[in-house]
Amino acid sequence: MSISFRYIPTNGIKLHIAEAGIQGNPVLILLHGFPEFWYAWIHQIAFFASEGFHVIAPDQRGYNLSDKPKGVKNYGLDILCEDIIGLLDHEKVQKCYLIGHDWGAMVAWGLGMKFPERFYKLGIINVPHPTVMKKNLKNNKEQRRKSAYMFLFQLPWLPEYLLAKNNFLYLVKTLKKRTKKGAFSDEELEIYRRAWAQKGALSGMINWYRGIFRAAPSRGKTNRISIPTHIFWGENDYVLGRELAEQSMKYVEHGEISFFDATHWIMHEIPEVLNPSLLAFLRIC
Repeated sequence: MSISFRYIPTNGIKLHIAEAGIQGNPVLILLHGFPEFWYAWIHQIAFFASEGFHVIAPDQRGYNLSDKPKGVKNYGLDILCEDIIGLLDHEKVQKCYLIGHDWGAMVAWGLGMKFPERFYKLGIINVPHPTVMKKNLKNNKEQRRKSAYMFLFQLPWLPEYLLAKNNFLYLVKTLKKRTKKGAFSDEELEIYRRAWAQKGALSGMINWYRGIFRAAPSRGKTNRISIPTHIFWGENDYVLGRELAEQSMKYVEHGEISFFDATHWIMHEIPEVLNPSLLAFLRIC
């Protein structure tokens, strides 16, 4: 099934989206994380479209071909969530299914807390509930060590310089050296390099990390998730341990966890295992 592309105006910007499936079918939103873009879901888009979903995978703000507003204040979690609500409003979608990975999962958590009426189900891949992440960064010395790059990213200009150096070598290593062999081909890494080379992309991408500290999300009525939620976790994640997934269940009223023999980049490593598991969750009444 072919993937098509267009731009959607939302929340004062335009998001570039990849989509597949029939208009009018149940909508499934796929949200990528750092340092990816819509291509994060290359092994999922056609699969879910063939299973009867209208799949929409946006380049989130700051990434690839989507708008990249300047200023850290434009990358707070509230704004990132409002981008997706605006996308749904533009498409006249009252309610949909939602799956997020990495930073996309953080946005998904936020959406599930603040706009539960807009989503049937929430699929989370390898990022803990925001409250769990905050507590561990504050109180868990080992987690702070593993997340040291997040604090490096708070500096001005230096992170952009380091990530761009030697044809994006740091980012290439992030995707290739810490994953199962073959997860990312050399041809695919060239596709990623083109996305990272878009004007303003590196700053936009890094501003997500800056924004979480400097543009803190507003406190909602609750930090609990009331909609059905399933956490899918590659237990060989080099930064985020499985205990963070387990701790996240405290904030989920109707939830489950599945652990997989995979790293953080589970969608690329074992799509033949992950995709049916995601589908089974989405289809459970």
